[in-house]
Amino acid sequence: MAAANSASRIDLDSLRRAIQSVEPAALLIEPRILRRVIKQDRRLAGLGLQVPHRKTYTIQRDRLLVIADRGELALAPGDDLPRKVILLAHPTDGDYLEDAPAPDVLHAYWRLLFHARIHLAGEQRIAAGEWSDSEIRRRIEAIGTVAFAEIRQVLDKDDMLLPPSDDREAYLEFLAIYLELRYFAPKDLTHFFPAIRDWAAVDRLVSGDVEHERLHRESRLPGAAMLSPGARVLLEDDARRTSSADAITGRVLAAPSLFLRLAARAQRAGAIGNGVKALILRARALRVAPSDRAEEMEEAASAELERLVARLGETLDLPTELCTRWAAALKPLVRHAAEDRWSSEARLLYDLQKACVEHERGVYRIDIWGWLRSKCRNPLRKPLPLLRQVLITKHLRTSARRISNLRVDAPSRESLTRLIEDAFDRMEDRMRTDLRPLIAGVLDQEGLVPTTVAERVARRKIIEELLDRIVERGFVNMGDLRDALSMNNLKMPDLSGIEETLVGDQLLRSDRRLARDLEGVYRPGAIYLRVPQSLSSLAFGTPVGRFLTQFVVLPFGGAFLALSGLAHVVEGLVHVGTGIVLEGDGQLSAAVVESAAAEAARWAAAPISAGPLVFPAILQAALATESHEPSHHAWSWSFVVQVAALGTLMLPLIHRPDFRQRFVLALLRLFRLAHTLLIEWPTRIVRSPIVQRILQSQVYRVVHGYAIRPLAFSLIGLIPQMLDPDPWDWTYALNVFLGINLFLNSPIGRYADERFTDLMVRAWHELRMRVIAAVLQWIVDVFHQVLEAVERVLYIVDEWLRFRQGDPRPFLAVKAAFSPIWSAVRYVIRIYVTLLIEPQVNPIKHFPVVTVSHKILLPYSLILTRVFAAPIQPFLGTFLANAFAGATVLLLPGVFGFLVWELKENWRLYAANRSVHLKPSRIGHHGETMIRFLRPGFHSGTIPKLFRQLRKACRDAGETGEWNRVRRHKASLHHVEESLQRFFFREFCVLLEESGTLGIGTITLGDMRLATNRVEVALRAVPPPGAPAATGDAARGSDAALCLDFEYREGWLVASVHRRGWLDQLDPVERPVVEGALQGLYKISAVDLVLDRIELVFAGKAVTWELGEKAIVAYADRSRTAPIEIPLHRAKLRFLPQREEPQSDHWPANGSEPLIFSDAPIPWNRWVHFWDSEKRAAPSRSPIVAQGADRS
Repeated sequence: MAAANSASRIDLDSLRRAIQSVEPAALLIEPRILRRVIKQDRRLAGLGLQVPHRKTYTIQRDRLLVIADRGELALAPGDDLPRKVILLAHPTDGDYLEDAPAPDVLHAYWRLLFHARIHLAGEQRIAAGEWSDSEIRRRIEAIGTVAFAEIRQVLDKDDMLLPPSDDREAYLEFLAIYLELRYFAPKDLTHFFPAIRDWAAVDRLVSGDVEHERLHRESRLPGAAMLSPGARVLLEDDARRTSSADAITGRVLAAPSLFLRLAARAQRAGAIGNGVKALILRARALRVAPSDRAEEMEEAASAELERLVARLGETLDLPTELCTRWAAALKPLVRHAAEDRWSSEARLLYDLQKACVEHERGVYRIDIWGWLRSKCRNPLRKPLPLLRQVLITKHLRTSARRISNLRVDAPSRESLTRLIEDAFDRMEDRMRTDLRPLIAGVLDQEGLVPTTVAERVARRKIIEELLDRIVERGFVNMGDLRDALSMNNLKMPDLSGIEETLVGDQLLRSDRRLARDLEGVYRPGAIYLRVPQSLSSLAFGTPVGRFLTQFVVLPFGGAFLALSGLAHVVEGLVHVGTGIVLEGDGQLSAAVVESAAAEAARWAAAPISAGPLVFPAILQAALATESHEPSHHAWSWSFVVQVAALGTLMLPLIHRPDFRQRFVLALLRLFRLAHTLLIEWPTRIVRSPIVQRILQSQVYRVVHGYAIRPLAFSLIGLIPQMLDPDPWDWTYALNVFLGINLFLNSPIGRYADERFTDLMVRAWHELRMRVIAAVLQWIVDVFHQVLEAVERVLYIVDEWLRFRQGDPRPFLAVKAAFSPIWSAVRYVIRIYVTLLIEPQVNPIKHFPVVTVSHKILLPYSLILTRVFAAPIQPFLGTFLANAFAGATVLLLPGVFGFLVWELKENWRLYAANRSVHLKPSRIGHHGETMIRFLRPGFHSGTIPKLFRQLRKACRDAGETGEWNRVRRHKASLHHVEESLQRFFFREFCVLLEESGTLGIGTITLGDMRLATNRVEVALRAVPPPGAPAATGDAARGSDAALCLDFEYREGWLVASVHRRGWLDQLDPVERPVVEGALQGLYKISAVDLVLDRIELVFAGKAVTWELGEKAIVAYADRSRTAPIEIPLHRAKLRFLPQREEPQSDHWPANGSEPLIFSDAPIPWNRWVHFWDSEKRAAPSRSPIVAQGADRS
């Protein structure tokens, strides 16, 4: 690496000579010229700011010389070019290659040249007619249809796919990228194309297409490095580990006085039990130690590390062998921790020490009021053993999250990762084992007892989700309990009477009991949570309240809010005759403004004590001023009629699914009609052969270059004259047109145009990638950092105020005195964060409720500010009181977002409000369903977004050698994988376990694989203890896993059984049980189509088919002629041939079974009956597992 860094730079001429010495057909040109060539050769529309495949390109010589002249290509007059030319873009300003050593630059262009020569070889095969449509189709089938769909998605997102973007072009680009990665970054292959299952098969396939080994060997530039900077970093990790595995820290110049100060501080830190600080200080002292004291200090540092490992061994109950491995794994961290006390290495060591402190000293609280109420009989100090265990787990989790940022070699990182994750898993299992029965006992005592199999599964899931939150955050609260009950199928009954209304429903009672039984771990609900829950229980948990909510509040109240919100958001378009009337420009009427201003001025002069009493008078005066206008009153009749009409329409939309479906279909038809008229028909006209021949003709190019384009620029220049009311000077306009025409079509004009476009490309890149993204990210980061900082401060203060064994008595007194004050301050802070701030920065809660609330409250901001400032002005002064009150008023609309969100979740708490059908479940930490995990979009596509970020991080790491971002994105994918594993286990494996009908054993999770457009999960059968060993086919079937695929295809979520595994070993009684569980799993996963069901339709028929966005296209023969389209609309299965129908024996008969799985809902009562009855009939009539062999 050092040699590479000291190597000299390389200029463009030397680079050009090096490239042409290997490939005379390769030209090194400016990026702007390469973009122009690609744009004109591929006839790309637009300005060309986003040109695909912008680093390399292959083109015919004659076509190239038409687009660019020899001077632009750096060709001498006598230079000759081969028939086919390779174009490479040279480094630009800001490119990492501009300042890279010569071997690295040559390595990068070796890679680009190899990619281009693969393209050239593939194009030669296309020109020879060897890659026909059938041959390309055969290659796609060999790779896999879903894998090739992922390939197209990756190429499209990475701007690597050139027009016409057909299967042939996609395969050629995949061939070039695959071979490029195979030779230059083989570890990145699985990150770029994770859906490919059999890489050996792909390698055999591409080996028959091009002689890639020869091309790789012959493309190497003289002097090129064999490895990229990123690959060298990975390779040198082992060397660094071998040379420094036993070193505590590096040595620098001796400084005796600093050495003595550091040694004394280390001694004091060790004496009070801060072993990590003592270790870091001794390591720092060793760096500046005199030669005669170095060995002594190194032994002291090693002893300090051994003491830390011994404390970890006692905390985590580690055997001696593991303690030795821990010491070896932690030793490489000490050096970096000594260099920077705030480094990730130092923070990780402190996290481990915190876990030891929690174990050694414990946690307790001082219960003064309980001690006084018991007349000093109860102990004043109450231990919190559950909190101690939770905090140990939390510290281990925090340390595990720091591993990706450690500056250590890969083997050391992997070793430490295994040790910390193993310790974390053990402590998590122990914590879950201790807390699980306590939570279950509270639910039992408060009547949340399951009565059916489905409810037993739901309750187990509720308990595990609460434990998940404890593991993630170190505590759980009433909001988590409410969300767990709301999102699962164990619901609360209606309120039993007045007594339960006063005492609280099961949620509120469980909240109080959990706060007692899980003291320190469970945080009881604050008043702003308990009051909305009590009030909503009357509206949602009683028949009368539900009737009013469903038939009055929701339809007519929603209509009122919708119309009022529309009037405030779109001012001037909707006139609402309320007591506060909008003028034609959407502003408040002048009378209201003047009255409010007068009253505000009068109030400013009034005494402070009169403030709260004056506020109603202000509103009354303002409204009274309006009431004097005879044309308006509180609600105009037109507004009442609008609310009544919209509310009447909303009634059947809410309560009649058939009417709602027809209404939505009508809206969709209107949208499709508008789309057809405005988009599809114009697009078809433009893409028609006649129009395309015109657009590609020489005549059109001349007209475009000398008339259309100059005219467009001329119109821009004539805007000032257009705005001038005086008559036009046509001579001036003609001169402008001719001058612009002459300039644009001159060599200097073309150069200026391309330079301007080049500047636009760079400016857009900077604006999009840095300015806009940076500003948006900065805004989001600021709010999140503020919230995290608040939480961090609250946690630090709470941590400091926790009572631990061994605290000095004065320290205990300070904590006991300050704790009540801090409790009040923390309560106010949490109110502001939860009610006011969090709904403002959370986009899910912000739109549209908070937005509309801002608009409604804006006219009263001044008045509200004075009202809120009045009570605190004597304590804070005028300026601070107004500032505090103004900020509160600004954030006040967040309360409405909070309440709407809370009420929405509260509705689903009660069994009477349960959906009549199985609904998709939330899986991810941000509420993603399976389809939202896989479908690309603004608020969805978590998995493809993470893979795209991972690909970019891999490219950057290969250039710079910085692999931290790669590790972070891989960790994010691992978190998604954990969420999916929990979902499959809790919804499928637990369901089969609770059914108690499978003799094959317990179903557990096996391996899981994520791809850009697919989730694969393996389900294994573990035989019960003492079961006889299976033999023959039964043994092979029981050992193999049942593998399920969830694939995103053409806008549909498609599920299938990839490998049958133990499914064939089930008896006739067990098979319907598993099929029923699969049907339920597909339903809660939001599956649209079941591949096995489609294959059952074509079973035994000589038919091939493929899935499209709107239809299944089926073919009767391999030639793929005479296709039949089966529309995938939301209706029954009907075969509507677009062309003449083939022989009838090739096709199944028309039927009425829904082809779209999501069109066949599973009612909740049928689902419950299926699992509770002894003789089970599938909850859905159609089978979903096809017979036959496994899929490849």
